[in-house]
Amino acid sequence: MAANKIITVFGATGAQGGAVAQIFLQDPKLQSEWTVRAVTRDTTKESAKKLASQGAEVISANLNDKSTLVQRSNQLHQLHILCLCR
Repeated sequence: MAANKIITVFGATGAQGGAVAQIFLQDPKLQSEWTVRAVTRDTTKESAKKLASQGAEVISANLNDKSTLVQRSNQLHQLHILCLCR
């Protein structure tokens, strides 16, 4: 059996990123085909721990550090990131 595809969700402990992660974690068909890589600044937060308990791969990244963004985006098939431009 082929490995699951990976969706990397930046801001997964926030409202919008969290909603995207939950869709993939709660839908049985999506859950069987996709692995959620939840990216957050703080993996020790309760919301991050909850995502991990639901099956997400929770990792940290610094949005101001290009090397961590590239590293955290490795082998993904889909990417969700919301940018607020000011």
